[in-house]
Amino acid sequence: VAHRRLRWRRQRAQAQRQEREAPREEWQRRLEEAERLEQQRLLEDQRRQEQRLKRVVEAVLWQPVHARLTGAPLAIYADLSLPAAEAAARATAVRGLPRRPRGVVRLACISDTHMKLGQIRIPPGDVLVHAGDLLLCRGLLPVPFLPPLSRRTAAQLRLLRSAARASGAELVFVAGNHDTGVEHAGAAAVREIVPHYLENDGKEVQGLRFHGCPWSPPSRSPNSAFRIPEREAKPWFDAVPPGLDVLVTHDGAHGVWDAVVECAAPRLHVCGHLHSLHGVRAVGGTLRVNASVCDNDYYPTQPPIVVDLPMQQLK
Repeated sequence: VAHRRLRWRRQRAQAQRQEREAPREEWQRRLEEAERLEQQRLLEDQRRQEQRLKRVVEAVLWQPVHARLTGAPLAIYADLSLPAAEAAARATAVRGLPRRPRGVVRLACISDTHMKLGQIRIPPGDVLVHAGDLLLCRGLLPVPFLPPLSRRTAAQLRLLRSAARASGAELVFVAGNHDTGVEHAGAAAVREIVPHYLENDGKEVQGLRFHGCPWSPPSRSPNSAFRIPEREAKPWFDAVPPGLDVLVTHDGAHGVWDAVVECAAPRLHVCGHLHSLHGVRAVGGTLRVNASVCDNDYYPTQPPIVVDLPMQQLK
């Protein structure tokens, strides 16, 4: 009897010990699994950081060097001493610009730079025209949470101004649908940095009459700066005066601009917005330039467009 009791006590003690050790083993297993997942997450983060750094190095360092080594074109050049249709047909990509004749104003046109100004070779000229989408906004920041002039917006505006000064040009800027910070700040605040900022108004620069409009048609995109229905934007279209030298708009593909160009008859229409339409084409007697620098993947692979405007034909 005593032997059976001793054996029963031993079995009971062993069962109790197993019961106590079971949660500890489960906890140890879960701890090892958590450590394995954490190590896997750290390795994945390290891989993403290396890929991000590689993209930054390629964008900031390699792309400009590659463009120079491979002889990528500096710009597309068009001469408006010719009729618009002939100027569009003869527009060609060049590695170096021809000498500027007397009595000609040289316009370097860019658009849709999307915070990649440091990766773009801006050709020299008398006027640098930027047709909108200076910023890259994914609709993540609601307008009420933006300061009157955010640091990012101010920094990009100053960078654009510095780029114009470095190329020896005056700057004319029109905002686009990505430029929510510009819309929220207001024209007065933006003009403290870029005096020739045009928002449904005009100005004379280098003897040329400019008019700018930031409108683009509404869509499902969250980038909704200056996007209002066409019927509400009619006063903006009616404000475009006839006899312009240069009309600068963010959008240029919408049909309403064909009617505006037909009425205002500017010699040059600079636009952007649709990256895939980059290039030069004639619309009646007007030369339309889509100067989108970024492609559809938001890489700055498309060259700026340079246009020579003879002054004697403008006055």
